[in-house]
Amino acid sequence: MNDPKQVLARRQEMERQERRERILNAARNVFFKKGYLGATVRDIALEAELSPGLIYHYYDNKDAVYGAICEEAFLLLLKTLKEAATADGTVIERLNAVGRAYVKFYIEKPEYFEIISFKELGFKKVGLPEDIRRRLDILSEQSLSVIRDLVVRGMDDGTIGPAGDPWEMTLAVWAGIEGVIFIHKRGYLETLGLELDQLVEREIFVIGFGVRPR
Repeated sequence: MNDPKQVLARRQEMERQERRERILNAARNVFFKKGYLGATVRDIALEAELSPGLIYHYYDNKDAVYGAICEEAFLLLLKTLKEAATADGTVIERLNAVGRAYVKFYIEKPEYFEIISFKELGFKKVGLPEDIRRRLDILSEQSLSVIRDLVVRGMDDGTIGPAGDPWEMTLAVWAGIEGVIFIHKRGYLETLGLELDQLVEREIFVIGFGVRPR
């Protein structure tokens, strides 16, 4: 027979988790619509249909809510990139898979993409407390490290050359992918009739690996 105290404790924990999820779901919508600077805890409370006081019971302030959303986004992105990086194929093919995975993240999770990208200068520029920003910096670096690991492997086996600083090449690859995405956001690809996935693939080959698409 279940202990009534344990049953009550489990129920209370489930309720706490449900409220946190409700708060974060509401916060995603608010930050997506208004950006970090335009959003308030009151906005999040109204969206979640909860009192501002209850929001503060779970999160100290708007920064803490925003940090939790960014952390969710980075963890999802990191999982997505890691899965793509372990696909079969050459280093270049796996880099293309990572690029396509990031495009998929951008298309299917726009609220997450906007929050961790450059909307209103991104999480690095909005004045987050040092502890929250440090956590997000670590997750951001881990995401970039997925590309760096492939770059290092390509340099070791001669797929990528000439050999140089792995981080420099990693940032060049990442900048190329993000650049294509932001060109897409501005509507240029539709005007020219180009596909986002194809342009990301072309960008990776052009960046300096010494090979061209077939």
